[in-house]
Amino acid sequence: MKRCGAGIVIWMGGLCLVAARTDDAPSAPAMVELPIKLRHGDLFVETSVNKSKPLAFKVDTGFGITTIHPDLVGQLNLRRNGHLDDCGNCGRRTGETYGGAAFDFGGLDYEPRRVPCFHPKATGADGIAMAF
Repeated sequence: MKRCGAGIVIWMGGLCLVAARTDDAPSAPAMVELPIKLRHGDLFVETSVNKSKPLAFKVDTGFGITTIHPDLVGQLNLRRNGHLDDCGNCGRRTGETYGGAAFDFGGLDYEPRRVPCFHPKATGADGIAMAF
């Protein structure tokens, strides 16, 4: 898996991910465009994780971490690697963290070191994304 740093630009109806390569491999695109879906006032983007079927992740640029729904841990073959205490808008909560989540955003790979598992609020999201 090639690692890259990434930033995002959001405009009406679309999302643009811009990557800065951290190695010399030319295989990944420098920029991809992804459609954004609006659902109950929340923005969602589809991504696959570990070559899964498309999953719907809520776009939240103010959230400091990318999360994934606990029900997906087994089917995505994630490795437990710790836990995380979160004191945010949802109050204090603790979630297990997992490694091995390789996100594919239209050909741009993103693999965070750890992904905490929290039950998202009633949004129907498979997780929260865009905490690059």
